[in-house]
Amino acid sequence: MMTPGLLRGVILRFVAFWAVVWILQWAFAPSWLVSTTAGLQSLVQVVPVTMIAVFVFIVGSTLVIAQLAVGAYGMRAALMMLNDEMVLRLVVRSLLVTIVPLFLAGLIPGSGQPAGWVTAAVATTALASAFVLASTAITIPATVLRYTAPVSFGKLVVDGAEATLRRGQTGSVVFRFGLLGEMMRAANRRGDSVALYAGLRGIEGLGDAVLSAVKDFPQAGIHTWDSGETDNAWMGEQIRGALVRAGVDALRLGAPDEDSDAVDPCARHDSNVRPLPPQGSALSPELRAR
Repeated sequence: MMTPGLLRGVILRFVAFWAVVWILQWAFAPSWLVSTTAGLQSLVQVVPVTMIAVFVFIVGSTLVIAQLAVGAYGMRAALMMLNDEMVLRLVVRSLLVTIVPLFLAGLIPGSGQPAGWVTAAVATTALASAFVLASTAITIPATVLRYTAPVSFGKLVVDGAEATLRRGQTGSVVFRFGLLGEMMRAANRRGDSVALYAGLRGIEGLGDAVLSAVKDFPQAGIHTWDSGETDNAWMGEQIRGALVRAGVDALRLGAPDEDSDAVDPCARHDSNVRPLPPQGSALSPELRAR
């Protein structure tokens, strides 16, 4: 589920930014924060302990948010965190800032004047730790809202879907259709109209993302299942399955008329999502004409 390029990008951007900060400090003010061996030793002892505590807090908070998402939207909801850059930044940044001082500790001399690049590196680590502390205080509440507010969660599921398809990763988008289907079924069980409509809008958004991607990247219209079978009507089948199951649940559970009416007409568009003409894409002729 996790996109390796996303994790790699988070790591490289963070490392590159603080590498530039380190070089600038080394060039212009290597000893502005600390210049003595005793001061350096104190910093490389305090920073790791602080960041370990922050890392544990972040991991614990992430698990709690995942539990909230699972309770509200189904078992697949927690897996969205693996592709959420905001969550990856939280975890990766705190981990990197925890590791670096451990290496710097071995470079600090026992006596005498430490080298300028070492003092600049320790100062950069201290700045990075302060940055991570501040960003964590802001990002954790924002992440809670993204995973507990239905409208925000629906948008989160849709975000990045088109780019994912253009990379040929149709499996990730198939997963998202299933996730939104689970979200609507969970909303039916709770009688949560807001979450139900957010799921419907999310499915519409994913459909639009597929439409847009297929125009420039036709391979996005073909998905290969684990069995090795290729499917050039995968989007239609995913939409039909999600809507039909949500509609059946709405009728079975006696959902309000407006909720049933919102799902049921969509589910009836079975003919719009049937297998394709010979040239094939993920779309039916009716949908491709949009």
